[in-house]
Amino acid sequence: MFKEILTLALGAGFGALVSMYLEARKSRTDELKELEHAIIAINSRLDILSTQVSPLWARVQSEIAGELHHPHPRYAEMDTLLEKLEALLITEDERVRLKELLVQRSVDMHEDITDSQRSSALIMISVMDKVLKETNDHAAAAAAVAAVKTKSPE
Repeated sequence: MFKEILTLALGAGFGALVSMYLEARKSRTDELKELEHAIIAINSRLDILSTQVSPLWARVQSEIAGELHHPHPRYAEMDTLLEKLEALLITEDERVRLKELLVQRSVDMHEDITDSQRSSALIMISVMDKVLKETNDHAAAAAAVAAVKTKSPE
């Protein structure tokens, strides 16, 4: 009789443990689903923001690049790098070189360089950094959302 009572008690205890485990697992699954929904909502907001902000800075960058283009052959290197920047084909080394040339342009007192072009050269450095940061931030956010989507609840 004692053995039967012990077996029933252990069975009930084991059943309770399994029930608690399953409830905790369900709760964890629900929390993960809520987190995924929140991340998807944040990503949607980031998409909206990036479609509003990034094109603005890209357009500013493009307009400044157009202003900085110069027909004289001594500015051919900068023109080539500006074209690569606009086409999104510029490498990191070329980006560094373009910034060096922009700094040079900002103090270039040659008669064919206007005050506006000198100012635009300095502004372009900041705009380039802003466009790159936004692009990287958006890519990182999209990667984080994709990572969450590929993880399934245990």
